[in-house]
Amino acid sequence: KRIWLSSEAESRMIESLRSGWADSTLRVYDAGLRAYLDFCIQEKIPADSILPADETVLAAFAASFAGRKSGSAAKNAVSAVRAWHLAQGFPWTVSPRVQQVLNGVQNLAPLSSIRPLRPPVTPHMLDLLHRGLDLTRSFDRAVFAAALVAFWGQCRLGDFLPAASTGWNADYFPARRHFYGKPSVAKLPDSPDMIHILFLPSTKTHYRTGETVVLTEQIAPLDPATAVKAILPLELVSANSPLFAYIGTRGDVAALSAGAFMSRCNEIWRAAGKGTVTGHCFRIGGTTTFLTNGVPPDVVKAMGRWSSDAFMRYWRGLDSLAARH
Repeated sequence: KRIWLSSEAESRMIESLRSGWADSTLRVYDAGLRAYLDFCIQEKIPADSILPADETVLAAFAASFAGRKSGSAAKNAVSAVRAWHLAQGFPWTVSPRVQQVLNGVQNLAPLSSIRPLRPPVTPHMLDLLHRGLDLTRSFDRAVFAAALVAFWGQCRLGDFLPAASTGWNADYFPARRHFYGKPSVAKLPDSPDMIHILFLPSTKTHYRTGETVVLTEQIAPLDPATAVKAILPLELVSANSPLFAYIGTRGDVAALSAGAFMSRCNEIWRAAGKGTVTGHCFRIGGTTTFLTNGVPPDVVKAMGRWSSDAFMRYWRGLDSLAARH
């Protein structure tokens, strides 16, 4: 039975549905749905069995990934079909048959489709950055500060650095006003008097409300708060300026982009004989370092704003952790 809504109510519902997924997820789903439709056309599936999806058709589509792609690729594609059902108001259940096919695709995945574990950034690599960067340049100071925040704050790069310098917006990325110190409530003898807070206005998992990162004091020269304060003199910027910024070629204040940041980091590490890393390696490295330093896992999990499954999946250096227990 079709329920007719006013155009305003329908538009609000569609906007709310889309806002339930991150933009990056929507792009993955768009590709997955197109792959499903291409499969149905190739197999000459009757139109009334395509969408809403017939169970046998969905199982066959999932099986088409067997021996060619990873299990996660098949699951993402099926999730794309699920997203269509949710958006259109059709019921959705993954039958045991489809789930069994997905399990089989995972077992049949070619080795070439299995991405090796991403190596963590380490404190030694941060030391190499400190020695290799020219910290008399504002650009390199911004790079160094961003590296320490990503590492010790267990952050996703996309949560605090824009893809392009011109894409910075204080509604989505931190400005100088989003970074501040506050007295520590800890009463332990070795606890610092001050901790620093970085508010991320919009993150992958908290698009509207943002998240708070607690940056604890670290041994110099790898203390993130000290590095952030050293980026640019206060007289050159305002409270609404990008937090991670530098003086551009025209003398203006420019936001550091994720691409420029990673290029500079990898340039330093390649010169030191290290391999190329991705942005997520900072988050993995910070988590692993806290754990190997004896910080309780539940505290690390809370500080890193981890979901339980991802938290376990991204642990690195478990051999050294196991030796401690």
